[in-house]
Amino acid sequence: MASTIRDVAQTANVSIATVSRYLNQVGNVSKETAQKIDLAVKKLNYHSKKWSPRINKNKNILVIFPSITNPFYSELFSQLVKQLNGYQYSTILQIDNDMNHSIDYYIKKIKDGEISGIITSSPLKTLQHDYSDFPIVSFDRKIHKTIPIVESNNLDGGFKIAQKILSLGCKNILIISGNQMDYFPLNDRIKGMLKVFNYYGVHVKTAYTDFESSIINRKIQIAQIINNQSYDAICCTDDLTALLVKEHTHQMSYFPVITGFDGSQLVSNLFPDLLSVNQNISEIATQLINICFQSIQNSEKDIHKIIPIHLR
Repeated sequence: MASTIRDVAQTANVSIATVSRYLNQVGNVSKETAQKIDLAVKKLNYHSKKWSPRINKNKNILVIFPSITNPFYSELFSQLVKQLNGYQYSTILQIDNDMNHSIDYYIKKIKDGEISGIITSSPLKTLQHDYSDFPIVSFDRKIHKTIPIVESNNLDGGFKIAQKILSLGCKNILIISGNQMDYFPLNDRIKGMLKVFNYYGVHVKTAYTDFESSIINRKIQIAQIINNQSYDAICCTDDLTALLVKEHTHQMSYFPVITGFDGSQLVSNLFPDLLSVNQNISEIATQLINICFQSIQNSEKDIHKIIPIHLR
């Protein structure tokens, strides 16, 4: 197996950032440290890659989201812009929800010096075996084992929603996901709900809508799913789906308990009575930026950050 920059750093007893700084000649190291690194490189027969994040001098971060029609993504993007501006970084938004697209297309922009790093939450394919050298971080989507991820504690959110529903005496539950992809594999929001409901032997049915389709199409899908008044509670995996469900059930003069998940400020202000899970959008943005910067600087980076949630 080929040696890595981490192996060189451990052998020379210095940090990865120091090795990168010396090999890429983007900073000063002492003569003694340089000799240690040279010896380690020779001993391990290490061959550095032609590209390194430290070579890229621009201050542009590419944010790839599947959509911004969801208020949550809009508010997260606004937070990223605000916080990155504080570091004198520019933010470029790319909408991409095509699962056939590869993140390698966007990595080329890093290699070509167009951007410094990538923050994504889109369902992009991966073609390489290792992305650890590139400044990429994902929100709420496991893209590749070598790409760091920041996510809310979705499992706990599912637990809390289910426990609240049971405390209200509901016994016949429908779970509606805003996306078919949440079933392959089953996402943590649904897992959390099902663990609680199954433990207590509550009757549960699951269904999904196509989040990326038009609002009209989603309304039709919801009408097909909810064609009678047999459910005590309808739990949705996002607030937008919950609001569409709420509109449909009201038209039926049918008033089950309806829950959402996301907790954007817009939805909280306009629909304060919607039972939902609030995600800490500001903290999510902070952690995404921190990990992206750690990678740009070739320093030790967090691989998995989980942000606490609370019920609204």
